[in-house]
Amino acid sequence: MKDQKKTQKDNQKSYRYDKIFGLLTLISLLVLVLMVYLDYGSNISSYANDELKNVTFSSGDVASDEVATGTEITKEVTVVVDPQLGGSSNGGTSLDGTLLKNQNLEMAQLVKEKLEAKGVTVVLTRDSDKTVSDSDRVATANESDAAVVVSLGRNVYNGKASGVESWIYSGEPIEAIELSNSILEEIANEGFTSRGIKAGTEKSSESDYAINSQVKSTSCIILLGFLDSETDNEMFTTKEDATAQAIADGIASYLISQGY
Repeated sequence: MKDQKKTQKDNQKSYRYDKIFGLLTLISLLVLVLMVYLDYGSNISSYANDELKNVTFSSGDVASDEVATGTEITKEVTVVVDPQLGGSSNGGTSLDGTLLKNQNLEMAQLVKEKLEAKGVTVVLTRDSDKTVSDSDRVATANESDAAVVVSLGRNVYNGKASGVESWIYSGEPIEAIELSNSILEEIANEGFTSRGIKAGTEKSSESDYAINSQVKSTSCIILLGFLDSETDNEMFTTKEDATAQAIADGIASYLISQGY
């Protein structure tokens, strides 16, 4: 009987030792796995940091300031600038006696100069004081394969009104709206009032000016203020260069937004 009890105690003691040994073995394995994991993770982090140090950005990556901000024209593009009137068509005179046809041409030539400085090819529908028909203006625009056509003119006498406005095709194409907004915003930044965008013609919103309805390109007519407004006339006197720059900047901003 005593031998049987002793055997039972020995078995229980052995069982406890086995449990303790098993537990210690499990803990050791867990510690080993943890050490391997931490070492592996450290190596991955180190490798990733080394790889990032060697990354460089090409001109096509977002890291390029020029690409990200889109401040320059990077593709070949042609713009047609159309100075209204000319030759036998004077269009009246401003308060200082300057002929409207001459103001239109001078502004168009300045805008041409500003756009060319941005790398844009510019075609004028007239480059001197000569009569040019609407059909010839349209033909010049279409033959030039221009991305944009901008016609420059002025509003006649009103007595009270002032400000700049844009006329677009009666169908109100989104591209013409965007082009107009871009130009009007730049001119407004020079201190002139924007009268917004109008579709069609002064006679009817369902009819169109030839330069808007017959050209293949995105087009608009920018009317640079009223002849009898002293404030508006500053666009052709003390602020002529700034106005031309604003028009060019507006056109350029639109072109850039279109991927040029």
